[in-house]
Amino acid sequence: MLDISERKQAEKALREADRCKDEFLAMLAHELRNPLAPISNAVHIMKLSSLDETQLAWCSDVISRQVEHLVRLVDDLLDVSRISRGKIELKKEALDISTIVQRAVETSQPLINTRRHEFSVSLPTESVCVEGDLVRLSQVVSNLLKCELRAE
Repeated sequence: MLDISERKQAEKALREADRCKDEFLAMLAHELRNPLAPISNAVHIMKLSSLDETQLAWCSDVISRQVEHLVRLVDDLLDVSRISRGKIELKKEALDISTIVQRAVETSQPLINTRRHEFSVSLPTESVCVEGDLVRLSQVVSNLLKCELRAE
């Protein structure tokens, strides 16, 4: 008799690692699309000839933030060891809820506009802080907004 239980466990671990990698790549592909809509929207606005300095600065800020988001996602993709373990590093910091919501709305705005929805945000006047990862928390709020918009 030959005991192949160790080999079977290794095969199972490889299948699980492959499944985790596939799930990560699917999530990453989805998340890479999120910042592209605001970038595209800002570029479209920049092509208008009647932009004032404030509008141009807003477009530049949107593009800058979303490119930063894309760079972070690509960094996640390149870190093969984290992919195989299914881990994503969180960059925790003190954050104002308003910043998180504003970033999420910015990402979701093209879908809001496409659906011709009226959308308003009411944020507290005083700062409400949480500790977390700005990009990830913004993604969560943006995904919730998009789910709600697609449900309608």
